[in-house]
Amino acid sequence: MEEALDIRQLPESAITRLLDNINLIKSDHYTTEVLENLVEKPMNATQQTQLLNMVDEHVSSGHYRAEILSDFMDEQPLHQESFAALQRAISNINSDNYKTNVLTELANLSALTDEQVIGLLATAKSINSDHYLSEAVVAFSGHANSRGEKVKTAYRDTCQAINSETYYGRAMKALRG
Repeated sequence: MEEALDIRQLPESAITRLLDNINLIKSDHYTTEVLENLVEKPMNATQQTQLLNMVDEHVSSGHYRAEILSDFMDEQPLHQESFAALQRAISNINSDNYKTNVLTELANLSALTDEQVIGLLATAKSINSDHYLSEAVVAFSGHANSRGEKVKTAYRDTCQAINSETYYGRAMKALRG
């Protein structure tokens, strides 16, 4: 498998075959190594979705999930068709800290569409900690402040999930207007 991963331009069929067999690896560590190598290869939307589903279904560690998703965002152009799988993979990270880290990294992408920002704000609601939820929401304040009312409404709606007055106030203060 390592030899196949060393090839920069793997044929689409080889990437698909590797993704089909990732479930044979029983270690989060080694699964992560393979998936991190795969995200460096050009992938179509179907392959991206398959990879993100593999992360969601076969990597239990929040640390490793966040690591793969971070590499994915650094290496892959985000196809709209794979966006729902990305949201699901983020929502199912079992650590609010790692979830927030991934969402914050996504918030730094300028190429996000309004619908993607709204979807990621909805994904942030899966964060249980008011502290981490407010961090994630504030990371999207730049998008909310520079876009239309739909994004601002989604931002405010996500803020409603913050129970702490302190963190709620911090998140709302980041929203202008």
